[in-house]
Amino acid sequence: PEMWAEKNNRAIKFFTAQPNGILRGGPRVLSIHFFKIKSIPEILKVMKSKLLTYFLLSIFPIVSFAQVDNGYNRQFDNVGRSALRQQTTLLRTNADYPEYKDVIIRIKPDASIDRIILDIENSFGVELTLKKEIAPRFGIYLLNFHNAVTDGNFLLSLEKTPGIISAEFDAPVQFRDSIPNDPKWPEQWHLNQIGLPDVWEVGTGGQTVDGHDIVVAILDSGFDISHDDLQGNIWVNEKEANGIPGMDDDGNGLPDDIHGWNFIKNSNDLTGTVINGHGTSVSGIIGGKGNNNLGITGVNWNVKMMYLTVDLISEVVAAFNYVIEQRELFNATNGAEGAFVVVTNGSFGQDRKFCNDQSAWGAMYDLMGQVGVLSIAATANENWDVDELGDMPTTCTSDFLVAVTATDSLNKRVTNAGFGPTSIDLAAPGSKTVTIRLDNNYNTNFGGTSAACPHVAGVVALLYSMPCTDILEMALTDPPTVALMMRNALLQNTFPISDLRGKTVTGGRIDAYESMKHVHAWCIGNEEDRIEEKVKEVYLGQRGLVRLSPNPATEVLEIDFAAANFNTPVTFRIFNSLGQEMLTPQSGSAIPFEKQRITIDVKNWSRGFYVVNIADRTFKLSMSFIKM
Repeated sequence: PEMWAEKNNRAIKFFTAQPNGILRGGPRVLSIHFFKIKSIPEILKVMKSKLLTYFLLSIFPIVSFAQVDNGYNRQFDNVGRSALRQQTTLLRTNADYPEYKDVIIRIKPDASIDRIILDIENSFGVELTLKKEIAPRFGIYLLNFHNAVTDGNFLLSLEKTPGIISAEFDAPVQFRDSIPNDPKWPEQWHLNQIGLPDVWEVGTGGQTVDGHDIVVAILDSGFDISHDDLQGNIWVNEKEANGIPGMDDDGNGLPDDIHGWNFIKNSNDLTGTVINGHGTSVSGIIGGKGNNNLGITGVNWNVKMMYLTVDLISEVVAAFNYVIEQRELFNATNGAEGAFVVVTNGSFGQDRKFCNDQSAWGAMYDLMGQVGVLSIAATANENWDVDELGDMPTTCTSDFLVAVTATDSLNKRVTNAGFGPTSIDLAAPGSKTVTIRLDNNYNTNFGGTSAACPHVAGVVALLYSMPCTDILEMALTDPPTVALMMRNALLQNTFPISDLRGKTVTGGRIDAYESMKHVHAWCIGNEEDRIEEKVKEVYLGQRGLVRLSPNPATEVLEIDFAAANFNTPVTFRIFNSLGQEMLTPQSGSAIPFEKQRITIDVKNWSRGFYVVNIADRTFKLSMSFIKM
C-alpha cells in the first residue's frame, strides 16, 4: 500500500492493490477513496480522532481487513466482496458438500427469523426448522432443511430472499495445525519435546525450496525397507532404477545400487547378516512417513533415506566414500545427478577407542564436510566420561561431526549414556522412543544413544527444507560453510538441562524450533551480519529496531526490526520534529523466513528530522532518521 499527498488538489489517496494477483484474505481488489482536506495537519488530526474514524467507517462500505505479508492492512469494499462471494458460491457443488442439510444464514438487524423461515418455505417449497441460534445478536442462525440441498445455486437464490445478508452450508472445517494424523503420534513424546510441531508449521521436510530431494544417509547393520511407514521416503538412484538389471548403469562400480548398498554382502540386498531391526527403527525416527494416517511419524514427514549396510570399520569408510561421491556428483552437476546428501546418521561406534586409533575412519568426517555433509554420531551406551576413557567416533575433533548422548522424557541424562565436556556436543531423546520395527510392526521402547542420534540427524535434514534460497545457493557454491552453519544452528540453540551441565559441550538437549529460528535469522540477515556471525544476536537476541535505511532517506524508508518470536505484532509510528504523527500507525510481525521489514514512502515528506517508534505491549524503542 502507498499513501501520498497531491499538492494540487490537496487530496489524500488511500490506495490498496496486490500486483501479484491473490491476497491471503480474498481476490485482487482495488479500493480508492478520496477525502477532501484543507491541510496536512488536518490529516493528522483526522488520524488521531477515533470518533471521526468511526464516522468514516459508517460512510464507506469497508467490510473486513486482510493481513498481508508486509504487515499492512488492505481493505475490501462491498463490490469486491459481492463479486467474490458470487464466484465462490457457484463453485459449491454436490462434490464439495455431499448431502449437507444445514445452512448458516445471516439476517439484517430489522429482519425477523420467523418471518424469513416462512418466506423460504413458501418461496422454495421446502420444509425447514431453526436448528440453532448461533449468534442472534448478530443475526446468525443455523437452519436445517429436511431434504438435502447441496446445489451452490440454491445459496445464491437464498441470499436474494428479503432480509437475508448471506447463506452458506454448514460443513466441517479442515484444521490447519501441524499435528500429523498418524495414530501413534500421541505416544511420540520425544518429537513433541524437541519442538517439532512448531517447525512443522513452516515445513515438514522432503525437498528444498527449489525442489531437490533432501537425502539422509543411514549407516547401520541392516534395514527392512518394506515397512509400510517408510514407503515414499526411500532414496532412489534413478539411473539404476531405470537402467538394465544387473548392470552398473551409473558407473560407480556397484550394479543396481537403487536404494544404497550393502557393504557387508557387496550387494544391493540391504538386510544385513543379522536381522535385528536396529537400522529399521533408526529409519523410523528420521523419516517415518508422516501424516499418512498410519503408525508413527518421523522427524521429517517426507525425506529420502539412503541405506548403507555396514559392520566392519572398512565398510564404514567405504560407505562414507559412497556418500562423498554421491554429493560430489550432485554439486558438480548443479543437482542434475547424484544425491543431495546433507547428513549421515551413525548409531554405532567402538568403546574405549580414541580417534587417533582409527585415523582412516576419523579422517572421513572432514572429507564429507568439504562436500557439504554433516555427520551425527552416537556415543557409548555406558555411564562413563569418553574424554577420559575414549569412544569412537565421538572423540574425533572434526567440525563436521556432532556427537550425541541420550536424555529421557524428564530431561535427565539416561544413566547408561556416555558424556564428556569436550567430546559430546549435545543430547537428544533416547529412552522409550516410539518408532517402527521389523515385520511392519512398531517399537514403543527403542532407546539408547542409537535412538538419540537419529533425532539430531533428522533435524538437520528438516532445516534444509526451510524456505531459504540463500542456503541452497551456498550449498552448491560453498557447501562446507552451509554444513557448519547448520551445526551452529544445532549447538547454539540447545535447551539447557542441569543434568548435562559440565558433561557436554553445550549443556543442553536439541531444540528443533530454536534451531530453525537460528536458520531464519541467518536467511534474513544482511551480508555484514553473516560475516560477523551475529545474525542470532541481531535478530533473535533482542526486540526492536535493527536499522533504518537509507539514512538520510529520499524516497522510501526501510525499517528493519527484530522480534524474539514469530507472529508477535509490533506497531510503528513516525513523528516529525514538531511531534506530529506522519501517518497511520503501521503494524508488522516476524514471519518465518521473510524479511522483518516495513517500507514507508517518504518522497513527499518535508526535509527534516524524524523519529521512528516501535512498540509492543512490553517495550518501546526509538530511532531517528533524516529526510533529504
